Amino acid sequence: MESEDFAERLQTRTAVMLDRRSPPGLLRSTCEDLFNECMALAGELSEQASALASGKALSALEAARCLLDFQRSVVLLRAADAAIQRRLQQADTACLLYAGCGPFASLVLPLLARYPAERLRVCLLDVHADSLASAEALCAAAGVADRLLPSRCGDAATLRLPTDMAVDVLVAELMQRALAHEPQLAVLANLLPQCAPNVALVPARIRVSAALADLAREFDPDAERLRIALGELVELSQRSVPDLAERLADGRVDCPDVLIPRAIPQGLSLILRTRIEASEVDVLDDYDSGLTHPLVLHALGAMRGGERFACRYRLGSDPGFEIVRTVDAEPADA
Repeated sequence: MESEDFAERLQTRTAVMLDRRSPPGLLRSTCEDLFNECMALAGELSEQASALASGKALSALEAARCLLDFQRSVVLLRAADAAIQRRLQQADTACLLYAGCGPFASLVLPLLARYPAERLRVCLLDVHADSLASAEALCAAAGVADRLLPSRCGDAATLRLPTDMAVDVLVAELMQRALAHEPQLAVLANLLPQCAPNVALVPARIRVSAALADLAREFDPDAERLRIALGELVELSQRSVPDLAERLADGRVDCPDVLIPRAIPQGLSLILRTRIEASEVDVLDDYDSGLTHPLVLHALGAMRGGERFACRYRLGSDPGFEIVRTVDAEPADA
């Protein structure tokens, strides 16, 4: 049932989130207000996550709470809006697929009133039927249900799309920091080949790199961090994902070795950094979001100069990096 009040407030909040002049405090409170109203409309959400063959699927409640990571939400929302606009500058219509939409479809719902139904159609995809039902109900309350194509319920890492669905914009953020636990790569490897050849991907690029860090300084906001960059391990983008899929062997993708410089200060630890380039101008870097907090590989201990580590990215039920000293037998999972 459409709610004029909800629709009006949603448009007001959307304007705040898309306005690059909005200060962080206002963006935070806007996302909190939107979360609270969506929760009130959605009712009780399931706290049961799903363990899939491709990785963890957040519970409906966990997925809803992602909206509260306000910088993530704002950056990805702006990138999705820009991708839709670019497509509609090139063609009369756009088809958007939102994989892992959760119960609020929060990276797309705020945008739907900006585009008429005859120009933008959206397919919601989630493994949890209750999340899809909630997202559809919110779209109805916002008066934008006419933009929706039939939703798809299933694992985005294996689902086959209708052959007549030409997806122009793919919104897919199913990840944690350092691409651990959730199936971002598996989902992209499955969905991208089914989309239009020039599909716009949101986020456009995800990079994970290795670095050395002094943990005594790393988490002290008043200290100057000591970092030594060690190079990129993997990039996920429209262009790189097909190559990664081709390189997949025994459920793993080989990544560049990590070489520790010979002359380094004592006591440094190996960390994995995540950078999310949602678009050319919308970026999440270190500490901007829970998704981009560095991951410390405590199991490897303090680094010694000249060490070399073999690195692979593992797909399957618990995705993540396997990083092992070349003389070790057991990997340190990340």
